Amino acid sequence: MPVHSAQAIVQPYAFLYKTLTLLFVDDDPVLLELYQTHFSDIPVYRVFTAASSADACRIFKEHAPVNLCVQDMGITDMGDELFLIREYSPQTAFIVLTGCSSAEKGWLATAAGAKAVLDKPQGAFDLMPFAARYSVGNLLCPDRCMQGDYLMRRSVDALFDYSPKNVGEWQQAAGITDRYLRKIWRKYRKVPAHYALFLHRTYCRALSYMAQAAEDTEAPPVLDNAEHDRSREYFLANRRLLGPFYSVN
Repeated sequence: MPVHSAQAIVQPYAFLYKTLTLLFVDDDPVLLELYQTHFSDIPVYRVFTAASSADACRIFKEHAPVNLCVQDMGITDMGDELFLIREYSPQTAFIVLTGCSSAEKGWLATAAGAKAVLDKPQGAFDLMPFAARYSVGNLLCPDRCMQGDYLMRRSVDALFDYSPKNVGEWQQAAGITDRYLRKIWRKYRKVPAHYALFLHRTYCRALSYMAQAAEDTEAPPVLDNAEHDRSREYFLANRRLLGPFYSVN
């Protein structure tokens, strides 16, 4: 049995470093630099930026899988400001930023596949909770894997809305039976449901810790060393079985 000391962990959650990929698409270089700087302080993320849809397409191709794309609504170099969402939303979660007050544009973006439509400007720290929810949600089950099953989508939403501690709490929060919850995760993600629950809990703890540490460098948050070490050991011991979550296919 491992011995957990009170010694500070030098790189908390290092086993999750660079396992989530974010892409920011905006024609404002100042905003892109802001997002690059602040989100790079969260080492779980790989962060890319693009000033056009064409640049974004190259990143989608060269650095797949992209878990989350945060896109300015006004990018039209491909002839359609919704081009990226229509092309890539089955495998990538999208957040759309818009300076336009038109409700119709927000509706069109959501209908095309965007997970959220937010007003511009959005500060980096304001974006972090949205980035955490939708990048981790995409890792657990991108839309292309759900095959339109609304109960699978409900099960993913329940993780973020209720933060269940075990599969029993999860199935109650999702409003489906324990047996069916386990069945759909086997069907669509080829893994036991409790693996998804573990990853949700671990990523949420890691991203919350890192966001707090980035925002307040003077007084970093307290880390539960024993819980951290248990999560690391479980992750590393089951890395092969967790493989479907990190597959491009």
